[in-house]
Amino acid sequence: MELYSESAAETVRQFKSGERKIKEYLEALRERHKTIGKKVEAFAEDINWKQVDEDAENRINNTADNLPLYGASVGVKDIIHVDGFPTRANSHVPAEELTGPEAPCVTALREAGAIIIGKTVTTEFASRVPGPTKNPHDIEHTPGGSSSGSAAAVAAGLCSIALGTQTGGSVIRPASYCGVIGFKPSYGRIPTEGVLTLSDSLDTVGVYTQDIKSMQLVAPVVCTDWGADQSITESPTLGIPMGPYLEQVRPKTADGFEIITDSLEEAGYTIQQVPLFENFEELIDEWKTLSQAERALAHHERYEKFGPLYSKSFADKIESGRDITVEDLAEARAAQKELRDKVDLTMKEKEIDIWICPSALSTAPKGIDYTGDPAMNSPWTEAGNPVVNLPAGKLEGLPLGLQCIGCLNNDEALLDWTEQMAPVVEDVL
Repeated sequence: MELYSESAAETVRQFKSGERKIKEYLEALRERHKTIGKKVEAFAEDINWKQVDEDAENRINNTADNLPLYGASVGVKDIIHVDGFPTRANSHVPAEELTGPEAPCVTALREAGAIIIGKTVTTEFASRVPGPTKNPHDIEHTPGGSSSGSAAAVAAGLCSIALGTQTGGSVIRPASYCGVIGFKPSYGRIPTEGVLTLSDSLDTVGVYTQDIKSMQLVAPVVCTDWGADQSITESPTLGIPMGPYLEQVRPKTADGFEIITDSLEEAGYTIQQVPLFENFEELIDEWKTLSQAERALAHHERYEKFGPLYSKSFADKIESGRDITVEDLAEARAAQKELRDKVDLTMKEKEIDIWICPSALSTAPKGIDYTGDPAMNSPWTEAGNPVVNLPAGKLEGLPLGLQCIGCLNNDEALLDWTEQMAPVVEDVL
């Protein structure tokens, strides 16, 4: 399949310079949806192109210089509310029961000049039951989940920016599988108002783009209190989290990661091997307690009313979450704070700027019924740190990503540093 290589930053530049007309771009995008779109199935429903054209007319005006995302096309994960689009969450629960005010992050994108073209496929309520989306690199493989459609849409060129969410590994893993940039900011940096809740302690809105330069345009728009003056010039010190966490990586992925680290060392980066997550199995148990208990809380009223409309898999998760005691949930929340403090302290003591490790245990599994294991991502989600997936080439025809984790609430530095690192690891495999 012919993949997309034109970034949001480049298209915005062309629109602003007058080299390209937004109307012509949307016409070309419509043709792409007729061909590639039908194979990938990244969007939750057929695009209403009349609505897209009207949105373009309403949002785009003669003040292009003041609009950082002038004309950029956006797909939004179908658990995030967007005015004019139903929210279905890949569920049989009636859409009218899932409505709500537009998410502030979506409004911010519109006000920055972006054009919302549609809702992207999610797993059921951003959990584990997948939709029809395929991986654009090989349609016999999963794109990952739960932000399946968002990652696949950007990779396939069906939009230039997409919003996703992560409760375990639902932004970074699909980014790795689909070979695009994925950015999960620090917990709370993008408001979660207007997003269907799965876990209050973990849910984080994230972004997909084709390149870091495009992400640099989007992040200040959607993240709160973005510090434009916090630029970084020196190279970061990189840390590899050694121990049972890293040892779970599949052999071929581990070999690929070694090639990536060699390329970074050859480029002059200092890399330290530091023990971390020694109690990895315990961390996963704590993450499961948090996510399952809070899932049961978030869905309590809806499940009481529409329980038979939930999939058995999701219903079972809710039932198991209901069995978790208040004391166990309180302990899991306390453990989350301890983990956050430990990661922060370790980075300061060892003077580590960025942790690096594979973004997933392996490349995308074959088939679309299983979206992959979030184990490489869940500890970082629990800790709340900002994370970027950098595409690093392919193993046996499928993308493999480098997961880059920064200091909590130092998202600006992470994006600056990964912009430096991206050319080093790009296509190194």
